[in-house]
Amino acid sequence: MKIISWNVNGLRACIKNNAVRFFEKADADVYCLQETKGMADFELSGYYSFWNPAKRPGYSGTLTLSKVAPCSVRYGFGNERFDDEGRLITVEYPGFYLVNAYFPNSQHRFDRQEYRMEWDAELLVFLQQLTKPVILCGDMNVARDYIDIYPENLRNEENPPGFCSAEREGLETLLNAGFVDVFRQWYPKRTGAYTWWSNRLNKRLENRGWRLDYFLISKSILSDVCGIRHLTDVLGSDHCPIELTIQARAPQRITSQDELAREWREMDWDRAERELLRYQQSISRLAYVRNMAEVTEVQKVLVRSRWAKALAVRHVIKTDSEPGIDGVKWTTDAEKMEAVLSLTSKGYHARPYRKIIIKADEKERGINIPVCYDKAMQVLYAYSIDPASESLADRQSYAFRQGRSIFDAHCYIQRNFSGERAPRFAVRADVRKCYDTISHNWLIRNIPIDKKVLEETLGAGSIYGSELFPPLEYGISQGASLSPILGNMTLDGLQAAVFDRLYGDSRIDYGDGSMVRFADDIIFSARSRESAEIIMEAIQEFLAVRGLELNWSKSYIVDMEEGFEFLSRWYQRKFHGSLLVCEPSERAVDNFQARLQRYIANFKGSQVKLIDGLNRKLAGWGNYHRI
Repeated sequence: MKIISWNVNGLRACIKNNAVRFFEKADADVYCLQETKGMADFELSGYYSFWNPAKRPGYSGTLTLSKVAPCSVRYGFGNERFDDEGRLITVEYPGFYLVNAYFPNSQHRFDRQEYRMEWDAELLVFLQQLTKPVILCGDMNVARDYIDIYPENLRNEENPPGFCSAEREGLETLLNAGFVDVFRQWYPKRTGAYTWWSNRLNKRLENRGWRLDYFLISKSILSDVCGIRHLTDVLGSDHCPIELTIQARAPQRITSQDELAREWREMDWDRAERELLRYQQSISRLAYVRNMAEVTEVQKVLVRSRWAKALAVRHVIKTDSEPGIDGVKWTTDAEKMEAVLSLTSKGYHARPYRKIIIKADEKERGINIPVCYDKAMQVLYAYSIDPASESLADRQSYAFRQGRSIFDAHCYIQRNFSGERAPRFAVRADVRKCYDTISHNWLIRNIPIDKKVLEETLGAGSIYGSELFPPLEYGISQGASLSPILGNMTLDGLQAAVFDRLYGDSRIDYGDGSMVRFADDIIFSARSRESAEIIMEAIQEFLAVRGLELNWSKSYIVDMEEGFEFLSRWYQRKFHGSLLVCEPSERAVDNFQARLQRYIANFKGSQVKLIDGLNRKLAGWGNYHRI
């Protein structure tokens, strides 16, 4: 749902400056306009109009335009002292109240400061009486902090009207009462983000303005926010429009917090797991026989199941990962059950990821963290696609699959390259930045999952620091529940592609062209260099269709008597080719020693605890590298 708020500084004049063209192009669900200065001869096709003009002609006034008929409409507070200037319209929707407000200006010499403070207090009382979450928007005639004003504007006065302590205190009182300044929640450090500019001295052209227009929303619906932006390119007023996009959740039955909490505590988790397994078994069997139409139908039933939704929410809570951009984590039982009831693909719009940088082993890795709602949606749809992925997967793929591990990959490499007729060559292939470069178009065309949910997941974009990075046409997010499945499914079929290239319809020699894959680390066996080169060409062609390419610094053809490194081990045929030797690679040993050195150097506890920690690390190393 898209909501646009705009102080038009006189609707008639704004219309003359092509405002109608902006309204039609923006195609918002709701427009909240302030300072309309009376009722104009104006209607917007396809919208219901709700006017609240001031009694004084050509002054103040508000207008709300809505595509859908609201449940109810209320004008003002119901207090004549504050209502004769037409500063407030409240429209009710199934999930929230939308309050369009034009806050009084204290004026140049603070002539109306007392009235402003009384109006602020009356607004707070009014908002606290509303029985649903609230979205409050409009020209609030106050800059919240120094970051919200161009510094030069305070050169002559430290606390001018619009920035005096009493006005700012009124805004902070609203925030302390449970409302959130959406723009600063998303962009806490962004400078130059203004919504009003004086008409003098080219201040708008040079962006020397104030942030006076806001969206304040109840904390309970903060996780539904999909985006907020200032439309600074739109002219026609001394203010610019501001736009909020919010997910409209499906209406749920009204129930008390205590009842919601009790439902969560009484959840039959054993039954939930049995029901989920039953759906997944059906999907697996249907995918195995390539009946993808029926797979889709069972997937739809699974993602609508309350049992599956509850398990998805429980999974998000158990992982206890970092919060997303909204800072929300489900902590109470009522919040958890409310999340279960709210999960739906209807009108779903994924919020941007919160990007963090993790440093490990002197390397930096970017992780994208979804908000809790999106995490649960990804887990829910992972439940629906994982059994299909398992049925369609390459047999010798071992990463991110239940019941398989890196040890299986090592065992099969030993099997493939051992024995009297063992292949002489290995093709070592590594995909360059696999997660970062997978084609979105290929995923949407080929992955058997709800296309709308997949498009939202891929196209959410990310926020790092205070900057919003728009979505690209490629890449999947590390740290997201769906990503390992999508990554595996992108590379599944590689074994068949290589065998088709080597043999066509002829009989397959499994010693020549057999694959072992762990994520995007790949080993193929080859009896001759000629076969190895054909395999390498087949891999490149397979990857190119998916937007991928080889990392040539780690991709090569090697004679087994020279050996190769794979997943921290070194494989080499020795003693005239009679024995395959597997041992920790030199690079892995160096990295492990470096980790131990850092651990010792940074350890702050006692020597006993240090020795105990070192023993655990050494034991883990030994178990990992024991063949």
